[in-house]
Amino acid sequence: PIGTLQDEDAKCDGGVIVGMDAFESACAQLADSVDGFEILGGNSPRDRLLRAAVYESASSLRNVRKAHSSGKQLERFSRAVYAMVAADAEQRALFIFDLIDVNRDRRLSAGELEQALEAHIDAVGSVMPKLIEHNREELGEDVDAAIERSLEVVRKVMEEVRKEVPLAVAQILEEVDVDNSGDLSLREWMNAWHNHPEVLDLMSIRGLGNMIQWAEITLAKGNEDK
Repeated sequence: PIGTLQDEDAKCDGGVIVGMDAFESACAQLADSVDGFEILGGNSPRDRLLRAAVYESASSLRNVRKAHSSGKQLERFSRAVYAMVAADAEQRALFIFDLIDVNRDRRLSAGELEQALEAHIDAVGSVMPKLIEHNREELGEDVDAAIERSLEVVRKVMEEVRKEVPLAVAQILEEVDVDNSGDLSLREWMNAWHNHPEVLDLMSIRGLGNMIQWAEITLAKGNEDK
């Protein structure tokens, strides 16, 4: 996947970080050659939306470490995509641990966990306007007002989700931090994802698909209540 993204990024005259056009081209190739990537090879509006969600989420995971690292941004982006799309749960857990361990002390602090989850939530939220635009035919006659109303629904929901992040992290630490150090060792982290698979599911293709489906239901309900 790294080589494919590099090749497509070069064709699209991209920079150090792969652009969306290059990502789209790479997905088309990987869908035919790498197990797990076939889910990113469709051409329907919803398929394109899912690719956009993967792209934004992988970018957010990469950016968790961006300010603390001196390069290899494309490699981290590619690894993030692979971890979400094709890796098994254990591979994904190890990758995420390495990515969000910003200070490289082989432990995950509450702050690092919160930062990673918030970045992921923001990435998913950034895709929601595309979802709203995709569903514009269902928004009625006053499309502009309906779009603004739907965006407000999304903003409120994402704000509520973000508010729950510290509580979710505190709960994970309380249950899994067996040495009471206030952070998680690698062993504790591996136990954490066994006990809280939803943490890893958020950072997977299935989790992104579920988030999109959840958003569709939320928006539909918001428009019914207008």
